[in-house]
Order: sequence, then structure tokens, then C-alpha cells
Amino acid sequence: MSQADSDSRASLQFAADAPERHTVEERLREAHERLREAHEQLRRVSARARTRREEDRTRVARELHDQLGQALTGLKIDLHWLGERIVDQRASTEDLTAKVAAMNRLLDDTIWRVRRISSELRPPMLDKLGLAAAVEWQTEEFARQTQINARVRMRAPSLQLDRGRATSVFRMFQEALTNIASHSQATSVTVTLAAGGGRLTLTVADNGVGIASDDREHGDSLGLMGMRERAALLDGEIMFRPTRPKGTAVVLSIPLAERRRTPREDWT
Repeated sequence: MSQADSDSRASLQFAADAPERHTVEERLREAHERLREAHEQLRRVSARARTRREEDRTRVARELHDQLGQALTGLKIDLHWLGERIVDQRASTEDLTAKVAAMNRLLDDTIWRVRRISSELRPPMLDKLGLAAAVEWQTEEFARQTQINARVRMRAPSLQLDRGRATSVFRMFQEALTNIASHSQATSVTVTLAAGGGRLTLTVADNGVGIASDDREHGDSLGLMGMRERAALLDGEIMFRPTRPKGTAVVLSIPLAERRRTPREDWT
């Protein structure tokens, strides 16, 4: 075979392979773009998580300073008043009794505020009584604070879940309720917690205005992306479905058993 024939065959083969190379290059570019978008979404979710943590810290610091600080200062002033009058015997029994009663009321209010702040940071029943009790408590608090009718259908009363996974599920549940309160314009919410077939399913359904189909499919908002990330870390999935006649259902499904040898203690 002559050199010319060899060159001609090589040229023909190169031309024949060109579409395939073009397809591979296109796939590589698409994969690179998807990876870049995934990294960007992860960066945004991480930034939002940091912002949320800082906002929570700021809120707690403000409440500690403004409310508990003022209450404790008031108690100190009252104790000073009591001390002076007891020593000098300048106050009647009725005055002392009234002052002690007022101090007791202030102490009761302060104790209530401390418990509320602590519960908002981490409900004690999540550790003491488990996820089911925490979901019921949070639903009651949500109904009380928003005046939205909310009820729980408990189909997993004896649910056993390790601390890390229970915490992560509970945080996603809180995020779903926050979204409902902020955006849904709902008047009714139904929460269903069920276990079966080796999986835990948590459904939060409302009768609000719903979310756009693109948002349901892709979860472009930071809140939805964060929930998807949490679910993925648990080897689970979370879906956003329309309900009839209107509204949205957030459906979280995770395996009951963790696939790690050592359970995570903190998924937050």
C-alpha cells in the first residue's frame, strides 16, 4: 500500500471518528457544567447554613441580654431593697410579703423564658422521648404560634432512631414548617410520621398556594436545596408534591438503619 493510500485511509478514519469525539467532548463539557453547578449549589447551601447559625446566635444573645438580663437585674434590685428593710426594719410585713410575691412571679417568668430558649435550640424531648414526641410538640407549638390548624397522624409511636438521624429529620421538619408559615398562606397542615419496610417516612402536607413545578422538580431555593442535602446524607430522599385541591406535601423517606458502623452524633 502506498503512502498516499495510507494517508487517505487515516484521513477517512479521522473523519469517521469526528462525530464520536464531538459527542464525547460534549458529554465532558456537560458533566463539567453539572459539577460546577453542584459545587455552586453546595457553596450557597453552606453559606446559608452559616448565616442561619449566626442569626440564631444573634437572636439568642439578644434574648439573653434583653430579657433574662433585665429580669436578673430586677431581682438584684429587689433583693437589695429587701436586705435594707429587713436590717432596718423599715418595711411592714405586708410590704415584705408583696415584694417576695413579685419576686416569685419574676422568677417564674425567667424560668419559663430559659426553658423556651432552650427548647427552641434543641427540644429536650428529642433526647428524652425521641423523634415522635418531638414532632408532636413542634406541631403544637407551630399551631399555637401561627394560628394554623395543625394535626399529627402518628403511625410510628415506638420509633427507634439514633440521635444524629433523629436530629436531622427534626431539623428538616422544622424547615418544612418554617416554609409553610412564611410562604404557603395555608390554613391547615397535616403531619404524618410512619415506619414500615425498614424506612421512616415523614409527610408534611398543607392546603396553601403551593410551589411552582420547577421548584418542586429542581429545588432551586436554598431552603429546598438544604433539605435535599440533609436527606442525601441520610441515604434518603425528599420530594415536594402538589396536593388536591391545592397545597404542597413534603415527603421525606430515609432508611431506619444507618449504613455506617459508627452512628453520627450530629447531622446538624
